[in-house]
Amino acid sequence: MDTIQSYVYRGTKPKPMPQASPRRVTTANRQRLDTIVEDGNARRNSRAPTINDPNGLITNQPTHRSSQLGIPPQYYGEKRPPSYATQDEPGAGAIRAENEKPPGAVQRILNRRGGWRRLAIILGVILFIILAIALGVGLGVGLTQHNNSKKNTSSSTSSAPSTPTGPFPIGAYAITAFLTNTSTACTSNTATWSCYPYTTYSTSATGSESTYNWYITASSTNPNNYQISSQNNSFSSVVFTNSSLTLTDANTQNERYTFSIPHLVKSVVPAVSISNDNTLSTCFYNSTTLTASLYTRMNATLTDSNGAQPTGMTMQSEAAGDGIVFNKPWPGAVMIEQTANAGNEVPNCYRNVNAKPDFAEPANVPAVTGGGGECSCLYMDYGDGSGGS
Repeated sequence: MDTIQSYVYRGTKPKPMPQASPRRVTTANRQRLDTIVEDGNARRNSRAPTINDPNGLITNQPTHRSSQLGIPPQYYGEKRPPSYATQDEPGAGAIRAENEKPPGAVQRILNRRGGWRRLAIILGVILFIILAIALGVGLGVGLTQHNNSKKNTSSSTSSAPSTPTGPFPIGAYAITAFLTNTSTACTSNTATWSCYPYTTYSTSATGSESTYNWYITASSTNPNNYQISSQNNSFSSVVFTNSSLTLTDANTQNERYTFSIPHLVKSVVPAVSISNDNTLSTCFYNSTTLTASLYTRMNATLTDSNGAQPTGMTMQSEAAGDGIVFNKPWPGAVMIEQTANAGNEVPNCYRNVNAKPDFAEPANVPAVTGGGGECSCLYMDYGDGSGGS
């Protein structure tokens, strides 16, 4: 120490300051000094020990020092706290947390050992989950569209009529009868009414056969009731759908299913010209009534020219895609009749243009006067062939 001081002070070595002699503090003064102590941890009226300061100062310093940081010294000679907390002192973590931004989740992963590999694995798992969800949604949409398409196909298929099957009388029948009688009393021009096949049974047994394609189904509301519909073809000029069948004279020899449909439209193309310019026309009977009786216990008696009874014509419906095959002959006798009453504008006739009626070009046919009459076409396969029984 003397060497250092001699090096620093090249001049005269300063004299050390004389140390103050310790003063005695009486008991009364000591008690008076104790009363001004402001240390919250120091006890009142407690005797603080006298500590000799290295610099020669006498201070009254408590034996217990506050552990709280940042509090100004309460006694002369006490050291001031540091301006900021160190790592080893309490509260250092909180101070550092305020000054430093914590690392994110990705940074924490990267800081670990093998962080890049772990991050790649996590990204791969996330990508796999996204692809799986997308694939599931795509499959769900595809299945829904497939089911909807299948349902629509089934609906369109079920809406189209198919060959009905079931107990009698359900089925698709090719019903053949002979034209036995005709009447043209409803019109003033007999050429405007005609009946297919334009030949009566009395003229030609074979040439008078006419076939109707009709099918019978069970009613949708009551399976014990039946409905009958027609299929448009070249042999029938009247079309109807779901007409109710009525069982008449049940359990007798005349038991039969009957139906009657009014206000049908029958069209006739006269074989001769009824217009002034010698062109063909088409006539419409808008209030034609169709009645029929399908016997279940009475057999047919009329035969063709070869002595054979009509068995019907096995054929498939001409309507594309309906799939009905009329391959059943009706097992009993049948009677079918078309009738039209005379009246105003009976019939309505129009000139044909390109083989079709031109409704802007009516062909006037005088109405029947004097009370009028009835036009009819009668088909039967029993009786004497003249329209009588």
